[in-house]
Amino acid sequence: IIIGTTGEVMPSSLIPLEAKKKKSKIIEINTAPSDFTPAITDVFLQGKATDVLENLLFVLTGIVLWNEHVKYWHSEGGLKHRRVPYDIFEN
Repeated sequence: IIIGTTGEVMPSSLIPLEAKKKKSKIIEINTAPSDFTPAITDVFLQGKATDVLENLLFVLTGIVLWNEHVKYWHSEGGLKHRRVPYDIFEN
């Protein structure tokens, strides 16, 4: 996972390239495409890292963060939240 980088700073910019050589899937979270986006990125999620990561947390676990509290979503009844603060698919 690449978060918030242009891909220009050495030597850290070599890490994603080495991961791709070893057949890793590259997920990039960034406000704008980087040097990695057209070259090695498999999934590009555009937006602020905090917004995108909160949405990923919800999609993967059902946990919703807002107002510095963690609330849980249970689809089979039980405690449910009233709102989701962001939509990962808006952009």
